Amino acid sequence: MEEYEGAPAAANRDDMNRYSGLQFGDVNKAAEVIVEVMTGTGVAEGKEMPLRLLLGNDANVTVIEGYEKTLRYLESERANM
Repeated sequence: MEEYEGAPAAANRDDMNRYSGLQFGDVNKAAEVIVEVMTGTGVAEGKEMPLRLLLGNDANVTVIEGYEKTLRYLESERANM
């Protein structure tokens, strides 16, 4: 949309478009899992809705590293209280 050109949303859209089709892994399988989790079917049947849906081999590592970084920050803040 012309109204959004130059706006942060347009820059974000352009960044995502550059990577479209270059994703690692099987995007069709990921989409199938997302639908199953949202509908409580397939791999998600009988399970509680997850707070985070980690897809791909690197997702667990990335999230754990982020949580560990946050934990170190919180611990340093607590030590300075």
